[in-house]
This record gives sequence, C-alpha cells and structure tokens, in this order.
Amino acid sequence: MGILFEKGARLSKVDKLICTRIVFSAVKKNDISLLRNFLAFGCHPLESYVNPDSRNLGHAAVVLHRIEVLKFLKEETSFNFNLTDRWGKTPIDEAMSLEKPARREILFILTSEIETYEDMEGVLDKEEVKQENGISLHSETRETRTTY
Repeated sequence: MGILFEKGARLSKVDKLICTRIVFSAVKKNDISLLRNFLAFGCHPLESYVNPDSRNLGHAAVVLHRIEVLKFLKEETSFNFNLTDRWGKTPIDEAMSLEKPARREILFILTSEIETYEDMEGVLDKEEVKQENGISLHSETRETRTTY
C-alpha cells in the first residue's frame, strides 16, 4: 500500500472515512500495533485523521487517558499536538482540563520542554493558582462536550 501512495494513489472520501474510524477505534482500544501498521503502509500522517469536530487522535487519546497511545504518537510519529479542534482547543488544552493525577501524567508526555515531574509541578501549581483566582489559560468559554 505504501508503494501505491508513493506512486500518487489517494484514498477516496469513503476510504478515508473508514480509515478514520479504524484509527480512532485503535486509540479507543489502546491498539498501538494497528497504528504502527498504518504508518508502515505509508497511509496519511496520523494528524490527518479527524472526526467531524476536527478532533484528532491526540484529542481522543487525552480524553480517553490512553497513555501508551500518547507516548507512541509523541515518540514514534512526531505527532503535532498543537492542532486545534473546531473549538480552537489542542490536545494540550484538553489535558489542562483533566483532574490533577491524569493531567500531570499526560502533560508530562505531551510537553517536551518539561523535563521532569518536578519541573511540571511548578507549571501545574501556577495553573491551579490562576484557576483559583478566576484566571484561565483560555479567554473564551467552551461548551461542555463529551466527544473525543
């Protein structure tokens, strides 16, 4: 399949929809081997698979707390965690809205400039102080949603 893409073959809209469902299902099931197979076959970059709300695999992995998927995306694919959904939120923004234990671990994976848990502790403490004082990292409010 990788050779076909190299020769200019493209997925139809139906094929892309099927592939999108498969990769999102892989994230939901924490199926790293399936995601690796997609890469091995030379399919589109994993960032290109989004749901109708423009949420990508990074958003889904954060919301579902799929630590192994996040590590895979970060370490093996150089996934871009700065892509936004239709609400303008990145996977990192989603991680900031999680409860503290999950937020700590996920931010540690996603944020490359934070080298240790001790460094991250300061970031989390600053954010918590901002939230306690009514200051948010985001200027807009967002509607509550449960989709990934």
